[in-house]
Amino acid sequence: MKRLNKEKNAIQVRIHQRRWWISLCRQRDQHWRKITGNKRGPVEQTVIKTPSVLSISRNGKATLEFFEQLKSVALLQCKKVLSKGRWYPKQLHIDLSTISTISVPTAVILSAELHRWSILKDIVLQPKKLSAWSPRVRHLLVELGCFRLLGIPRRATKDMFDADELSIQFE
Repeated sequence: MKRLNKEKNAIQVRIHQRRWWISLCRQRDQHWRKITGNKRGPVEQTVIKTPSVLSISRNGKATLEFFEQLKSVALLQCKKVLSKGRWYPKQLHIDLSTISTISVPTAVILSAELHRWSILKDIVLQPKKLSAWSPRVRHLLVELGCFRLLGIPRRATKDMFDADELSIQFE
């Protein structure tokens, strides 16, 4: 068998240690999955509820409280949670399916806040349960360019509208 010099031997030792460490991590993860049935580990989820009428003129107090909560939770809290010695991603959801009506100025503010959040946290936001949203809210956000601003592809929202919903009436 060929003898290795000290440098190559040290490299081989580091490679072996790294492989050993990775196998230990995999064993720990498999053990965790058996116990909890969760593939990703513990994930802390925060859900921000929206008022049914999201309008500053009609429901000002609840709307402003929603935006304050959005700023405090989304922008000030950390992205990851330490649990059992490991860092896990923290998930934040904004439940927009509860909105029945939204005003245009509030939709613009919402789009700007979501865009700011995606820039500051360097993440891509994705809509959840888009089919459960009110058609008027969904249509208004698409027409204002909220999804385009957030980088959500058109195919994600293309099939959500009927031909009647896409008509624009001028007075």
